[in-house]
Order: sequence, then structure tokens, then C-alpha cells
Amino acid sequence: MNRKECLETALEIVMKDRQNDYGTPESNFATIAAYWSNYLQSRGFGDVVVASHDVAAMMALLKIARIASSPAKEDNWVDLAGYAANGIEIAPKKEPAETVKVVYEPSILSRDVKDTGVIRFGTPCEDTDYDAD
Repeated sequence: MNRKECLETALEIVMKDRQNDYGTPESNFATIAAYWSNYLQSRGFGDVVVASHDVAAMMALLKIARIASSPAKEDNWVDLAGYAANGIEIAPKKEPAETVKVVYEPSILSRDVKDTGVIRFGTPCEDTDYDAD
């Protein structure tokens, strides 16, 4: 599959197949965002609010994780393009006044992926020195 075929396939899926099955991305991603927010809050992550465009970004990250283990699987690349296309329509048209700092354990990005159990959603970013070894 070449890039044109990838984008055409993603376009067909985004505009027809998925929308017929799950409704509009705006509606479906809003529902997912509400469930994820509720889940994270119930797990003690504070007043986390996941937005619809966060769903598109996090689903893209899921596809990137799958690409890392199966780069030849074309479906993951097509879906990644589809999440990007949905995300651009759902994303706010103006940057928010605050940004959110997400702290993660860099070791989860290593080849030997292990569940470190550390994902913290923080308050608005402050000037912080990070040790990026």
C-alpha cells in the first residue's frame, strides 16, 4: 500500500464505515471521553476531564504502540490517519489558556515494556527541570 492508498482507505473508513457503525466522531468520541474521565476519576486521578480531541490523540497513540510491535500491519497505519483526520475536526479551534503537564515513566518507552503503574495527570505546567536520561 502506498501513501495515497492509505489516505484513501482512511477516508473511506472515516466517512462511511465507522460513521455508519458508531455515529459521528464528535458524538462517539464525546461518549468515550466521558467514560474515560469517569474511570480515571474513580481510580483516584483527581478531577481529570478527558476531551473528545484527547480521545483522538490517545487512540492515535494506541495505534503508534501497535505500529511499534507490528510495523508491517497496514491497518494500524490507516487507522492512525483516520484518528488524525477525526482529531483535526474535533480539536478546539483556539489553544486553551492553560496547558496540562503529564508525567510518565520514560522506562515504559523501552524495548522491554513493563507496567510501571505510574501515570499522573498534573496541574497546569510550571517551569520544571526534567532529568531526561
